[in-house]
Amino acid sequence: MDDQAGPTCRWNVPAVSQAGVGVTYFKTTQLGLTGVYRAKDTIYPFFEPLDPIDGYPTVAFGQVDERSTKGRCLLALGTSDTQQVDIAISLSEANVGKKDPCAAAHDVAAKVLENLRKAT
Repeated sequence: MDDQAGPTCRWNVPAVSQAGVGVTYFKTTQLGLTGVYRAKDTIYPFFEPLDPIDGYPTVAFGQVDERSTKGRCLLALGTSDTQQVDIAISLSEANVGKKDPCAAAHDVAAKVLENLRKAT
């Protein structure tokens, strides 16, 4: 699907309450992670750089930290100086507070990067 931010894929599991994954190839700006970093402490009070994936930077961010309360995490993967991929994770209700949704988003980002490399 083509979302306002860019091409997006979403997976939701109907049999599992709340669980879902969304991947957006962000194209509204050509700033890469620079745009996310610029919004740190203003638009995005929740801001946590995570371990890079094969040298590509990642950061979890949002207006609110919903990791332990709702089991959600939004992660940006910088794929170049001008491009990023956003990964949104929602854990099932059974896993909220038990698993880290940002770790799950990081794992998805690694798979997305692997697939992007295969496609080019």
